[in-house]
Amino acid sequence: MLRQSSLDVHLQSLPKCIQSGFGLKSMVEQIVLSTRVRHARLSVCYRMHPLIVETVSFASYERHGESLEPGRGAEERSLLTTSKFPPSMQNCPIVLLNVLGTCRQDNTSHSLCNDEHSALAIKLISALYDKISTDISLAVICLYTFQKESLQKEFENLCWNVLVVTVDEFNSKRLVLSY
Repeated sequence: MLRQSSLDVHLQSLPKCIQSGFGLKSMVEQIVLSTRVRHARLSVCYRMHPLIVETVSFASYERHGESLEPGRGAEERSLLTTSKFPPSMQNCPIVLLNVLGTCRQDNTSHSLCNDEHSALAIKLISALYDKISTDISLAVICLYTFQKESLQKEFENLCWNVLVVTVDEFNSKRLVLSY
């Protein structure tokens, strides 16, 4: 079942007069509102490593008699696993980190920031730069604008060229690595 809030589109940069009624809203929202579409399912996933796709398929799809297939092979996602950066398991992506911590809230925007997430992002990127190269294109994708702004300041202080964006801003960008 589709959740209207699961995927949204970053429309804040567009004039308010064209933010609705022109098909610019989330595809999920358009499908939910459509009277002609009863069900929509993701069957091929291009964004995740095949091992992660298999995990999501097992955890969420297969119990309903469906499957989610990877759109790209593991060999196309091998930058980390073939580098000097030590993965926890050979030929597996480094992902799904569970970072505990508390969020603080910006007084003006009420957006959130988790300092433990930020500290881990800085530590990982430092290790990636040490083991791979400082010339790789990196992105940190944040859920919240306050987190994004805080990390941008940290990276500027470190003189690191790291793209820091929110999930909505990141849609359709292509980079070598993202955290």
